[in-house]
Amino acid sequence: MVQHRAQTMPDEIFPPIFPVIAAAADSGDATAQEILLHAAQEVSLLVADVADRLHLREKEFLLAKIGGTIGRSRFFDAQIDAALKRVVPRAQIGGLRISPAEAAALVAKGSDAA
Repeated sequence: MVQHRAQTMPDEIFPPIFPVIAAAADSGDATAQEILLHAAQEVSLLVADVADRLHLREKEFLLAKIGGTIGRSRFFDAQIDAALKRVVPRAQIGGLRISPAEAAALVAKGSDAA
């Protein structure tokens, strides 16, 4: 039942659970750390796929981290940074200097100010 809900309604399941898992991982809970380590690895696989499709794997580019999980767990932030560095070693990993909406508008306009 829980697994089915997680697959069919992830937005109802994961946002409320993440802070609990993040806090436990930051406190040293091995199970919570394993969950976040696995999540970081899965995200890095998605990034690797996109980087391959865009031929960015060995190029320098800004890889902006955004979203509700970023900056909420020291453990997760460290794991995601390490996993991303493994798949896109030349990427500069960081945040956006402007909002995602502004960055998208600039990209659509043809600017690289993001």
